[in-house]
Amino acid sequence: MMQLLHLVQPSRLFRDMWQQCIPKAVKFSEDEAGSSGTLTVDKVQELLWTPAYRRWRSTWERILGGEISLQELDERFGRFRNDPRTLEIEIGAVVACFSDEEDIDFSVRQRVAQIKQYHKLREFEGAAAAILEFQETMDLGGNFDLLHDFCGQVHFGYITIYMKLDFWGKSRVPFPNNGW
Repeated sequence: MMQLLHLVQPSRLFRDMWQQCIPKAVKFSEDEAGSSGTLTVDKVQELLWTPAYRRWRSTWERILGGEISLQELDERFGRFRNDPRTLEIEIGAVVACFSDEEDIDFSVRQRVAQIKQYHKLREFEGAAAAILEFQETMDLGGNFDLLHDFCGQVHFGYITIYMKLDFWGKSRVPFPNNGW
């Protein structure tokens, strides 16, 4: 545990997941008869370390496997948009903890580049939505179907997109057929 904790400790995502486990540990220490509010190492491992590490590792396994929703990417990676240093620290923690994987550094950096592309796509969605709002406000004529399609495909209320390697590699979107 200690060696892995040393490797993963710089990760911002891991620390977030650790924080999410704290209420359960606090409740346990309050409910434990005769407890002075302290936890044994075994209880720290059971209530904090193990669940936080499993969530962190599972998140990165889903990212590397292309099975994470874009909505979760927004929730977990939005903070890295303007903080490349923290993102590099996160990448370093992943590479260190997944060191048994082949080409892990390349794989992680490839996924991070895809996440950055996705964030750029979200910025474009905002611009497209502003144009559509202007078109509607000014009652402009013309064909705005492309902007409507673009906004509909990126918006989470309509579909969930998964980061599959073939999606990013072939520059096409494998949207499910849902009546569009």
